[in-house]
Amino acid sequence: MRPVRSRLALLALTAGILGSGLALLHAQSNEEILVAYRQRLMSGHGASMGSIGDILKYKLDYGAKHIAVHAKNISEYAKLIPDAFKTEVTAGATDAKPEIWKNWDDFTAKASHLETEAAKLATAAQSGDMAAIMPQVKATGDSCRGCHDSYRKPKEESYKNK
Repeated sequence: MRPVRSRLALLALTAGILGSGLALLHAQSNEEILVAYRQRLMSGHGASMGSIGDILKYKLDYGAKHIAVHAKNISEYAKLIPDAFKTEVTAGATDAKPEIWKNWDDFTAKASHLETEAAKLATAAQSGDMAAIMPQVKATGDSCRGCHDSYRKPKEESYKNK
């Protein structure tokens, strides 16, 4: 008799824990989930740019082979940016400016430009020619900065600083 009661108690406890977890997931708003996804997408993009910077700055042995992979990742991430920002969310834990949705065509054009510049970088890196890679790293970085300057809140206004 006792093992049955213990099993029922364990089952009830497990159901309660699962129910609590589901309630927490449900409590998180769709907007919060969208913003979290955007942030992960852009963090992946930033990680690839940072990795390229580290390879070049510290003259890591990985060289052009790794730069090509990171550049391809950036190009692929850029394809996802317009969909990730399709829904306007400017409140809460986001650094997206409302200008994204006011200037949607420009925003998506900048994402497309980033995709193109990163693809050019991947191609240059496949050659292994650092003289060809360096100016394309700059062009790719400038493409990132062009969008950030227009559509991302400055650091002093970031939700992270509030």
